[in-house]
Formats: sequence, structure tokens, C-alpha cells
Amino acid sequence: MAVLIQSDELMTGGPFSIEEADQEAAVRDREDRLLKALASAEVGWWDWDIRTDQVVANPELAEVYGVPTAMALDGAPIADFLVNVHPADRPVLQDGIAHSLATGAPFREEYRLVRPDGKTSWVSARGRALRDEKGVATSFPGVVVEITDRKAAEAHGRDADMGRELALAAARLGWFDHKPDKGERFYDARAIELMGVTREEVTKLESVLKHIHPDDLPGIQVGLRNALDPNRSGPYRQTFRVLLPDEEERWITTVGRTQFENGVCTRFMGVLEDVTERVRAESYRRLLINELNHRVKNTLAVMQSLVDSTLRNTPDVAEARSSINARIRAYGRAQVCFRMLTYADVRILTYAVVC
Repeated sequence: MAVLIQSDELMTGGPFSIEEADQEAAVRDREDRLLKALASAEVGWWDWDIRTDQVVANPELAEVYGVPTAMALDGAPIADFLVNVHPADRPVLQDGIAHSLATGAPFREEYRLVRPDGKTSWVSARGRALRDEKGVATSFPGVVVEITDRKAAEAHGRDADMGRELALAAARLGWFDHKPDKGERFYDARAIELMGVTREEVTKLESVLKHIHPDDLPGIQVGLRNALDPNRSGPYRQTFRVLLPDEEERWITTVGRTQFENGVCTRFMGVLEDVTERVRAESYRRLLINELNHRVKNTLAVMQSLVDSTLRNTPDVAEARSSINARIRAYGRAQVCFRMLTYADVRILTYAVVC
């Protein structure tokens, strides 16, 4: 048998049973703990009575929104709480509230507040419209947290990304950013172009390696193993050839770094650069230097032979001098022609001599 309590403290229009009183006390206790938890986490909360247009909120929300604490605790029309919303964000916020009221969908919006002191802050608000048995929206509770620092970090990240993209574009570099622990691989458009691969191929390492010259592939594989080894440190650097569809070769230099967590590689990022012209120029330079060294070593011998031959066959001194000068000038013109050869010309001549 339920025991009835007639105490004025527990009566609100009728007697309560001990069970009902205990349940109500438990509810109040849970609500009190929840409110304290929200306050300690600096989370603002509100409860909007739609029928009376009265919003009650905690002091944390009042501080974030720049409204008087007494007004938030006593309740005020919702318009009084939205007065400090940034003008550019107000239409989006109002549309979000209207959508939630009309459809019952959760309310989720991020918007700016312009406080009375002129400072602008960002907040993230979450809520939901509650309805009575007839489906009419009667209340709209929710929570709000300040996210100004997060927004600043995101803006900084976007600025950094833009700066990196501009620098890469100016230097005509490709960018890659892989997450080996998750099996994720990323190449930007320039990197895809340099490697001569498709967007589908970049998702698999095996498909990318097929485009690398067979003679360079072992070195690449060793370099990748070392880069993914947590016991090694230092930048990853490789120079290799890529085989293009037209059977041409493109020389690529890549420089990157790896990041590890608990001995597992979580990030492998770096840049790719087309160094084909540089490699060809270096090869041509070495060829010229070797030829120059050879010719310098033999110049005196050649000149001596030229003079001896001329003097031996031309007893007249004046005629000999003229003949020697002509032969020296011809020799000089031959050297000028050789220096004007392109890299492709030198490869053809070298092939012809060897074969």
C-alpha cells in the first residue's frame, strides 16, 4: 500500500506517494548534476518555451552571447538573445531554426557573435524542437560551445595550405601525402602528371612502381623500406626515371619525410620535381669536360704535329706561317661546331661511334 504525504513541500495540487516523491527527487538530482557538469565544461544551455517565446539559459551562455546573466536566468524573448549574432550569419541561423521547427530535424549551426566590446567569437549550437502529443512544437532546448580557437586554427591551416600550393605551383613541384597506417595515398595533379600515372593508379603503390624504370626500381624499393623504418631518421631522397607512354624517360627527384607513432608510420609526405633537363645538362657537361680534358692533354701534341708537318712540307717561311695559321683557324672552327651540338646530337654521334 502506498503511503501518502500531505506535506505542503511535496504537494502541488494533490497528494504524492513516497515512490513518486523519490522519483521526482532522483530526477531533480540528475538534472542538478547535469547542470553542474555543463557549467564545469563551460557549455552553455538554453530552453526555449515556444508557446510563450521565453528563453531561459545558464550564465555560461549569457557570457558567450554577451547578454545580461539576470536576463538569461529570468527568461527573455529569443530575439533578445540573437541581437549580437553577426549580421551575415543571422539569415542562416534563422533558416536553421525554422527548418528544425518545421521538420523536427536536429538543429546544428555554427555562427559568429559580435559582443558589446566589439570582439567577434564563433559558437557551435546544437538543439532539437520537442513536440506535444498533437505534434505541435512546444519547446526547443539545446547547448552551445565557443569554437573561436578552432576556427582560428582552421583559418590558419587554410592559409598555410594556400601558401604551400602557391609555392609548389611557382616551383612546378608535385606534392604527395600518404598515410601508410590507413592505406591512404594522395598525389596532387602536378605529381600525377610528373609520374605519368592515372588517378586510379595512385591509390596502389604497385601500380605506381610499374611506371618506374626497371634499372631504378631496386633502389626505390630499398629507399621506401628505409623511409618506413622507425629506427632510421633523416629525409627521404631519391632520383629515378619514369617511363612515359611515348617511350621517353623523365627524371624525377623526390624529397620527403615520415612521421611515426608507436613505431608505426602515420604520415609520409614530400615533393616531386622534374629534373630531366638538369640531368641531361649535367650529362652533356660531363661529356664536354671529358672531351675538353682529352683535347687539352693533346693540344700541344696536335699543335706540334701540325707545325712539324707544315714546316716539313713548306720550305718557305712566309708560306709556312700562312698555312699554319689557316690550319689553326680550321681547328678552332671545328671546336666551335662541337660546342654547339645539342644533347640529342651528342647521343647520336656517340651511338654512331660505338656501333
